[in-house]
Amino acid sequence: MPFSLTVDSSSLVLHVQAAGPAGLMELGGLVALLGDMTARGGHKLILADLGGVQPQLSFTEHLQFGTQAFHALRGVQRVAAVVPPGFLDAPAARAAQLAGLHVKTFYDATEAMAWLLKS
Repeated sequence: MPFSLTVDSSSLVLHVQAAGPAGLMELGGLVALLGDMTARGGHKLILADLGGVQPQLSFTEHLQFGTQAFHALRGVQRVAAVVPPGFLDAPAARAAQLAGLHVKTFYDATEAMAWLLKS
């Protein structure tokens, strides 16, 4: 199964869903795309459903990905990331948080959306 991605930009929340094996190239490309879309479309909230992704990142690549996410998405108010089992406290999310990105990880998309929409 190749890495796949769908994006829905038709509402207040930019919703992306990805699945398949993903290394730094795929995940870095994903945040670059989202960064470009938020800059052009004005979205301030992102729901990234990565629950179907099989991450293939070393510890160092996790840190690089977190840093890339911060730089690409720094104009966004909140990012809710639905992650695969075992990745709730992944180094990538922690690195992005430490850099200043307001991101939170979830296992459930409904909880993630509720967090995004709370005032």
